[in-house]
Amino acid sequence: MAEQALQAALAASDFQKIANICQESELNGRPFYDAHLASLLILNDLCNAKFLWKRIPKDLRTPEIAAIWEIGRNIWTRNYPSVYTSLNQNWSPQISPLIAKVALSFRTRTLTLLSSSYSSISVGDCSVFLGLAPENTIPCKMLFFFTSFKL
Repeated sequence: MAEQALQAALAASDFQKIANICQESELNGRPFYDAHLASLLILNDLCNAKFLWKRIPKDLRTPEIAAIWEIGRNIWTRNYPSVYTSLNQNWSPQISPLIAKVALSFRTRTLTLLSSSYSSISVGDCSVFLGLAPENTIPCKMLFFFTSFKL
């Protein structure tokens, strides 16, 4: 039952619902730690992601769950280059769509933060924050600038 609800929430990209289903499943003894951790990172709920990591029994921490937490730890410590390095791994087909959403949500939040924090930023610095090659950073900056510009 929980697996079907989780698949439906994944198909709808309802990450809050995914987190809720995973939390309920954990309480019922059938945890989905990987999806739960990834959904909390998508929602930028780093405190709950950290608490989830700490309560996952060590014998249930698969390499993939540890890799997901590595992303969270790098976000927590604001180690931007390591966030993108952690994201670029071979993920299982079940978790790969969630990791793609983690990358997209993190990059979007970072771009929003940069646009409100800097009136001018070098392409090199921006590419480090966004995890993009410098030649891909310029179109990204321009697109965001023109879509967020208000008269």
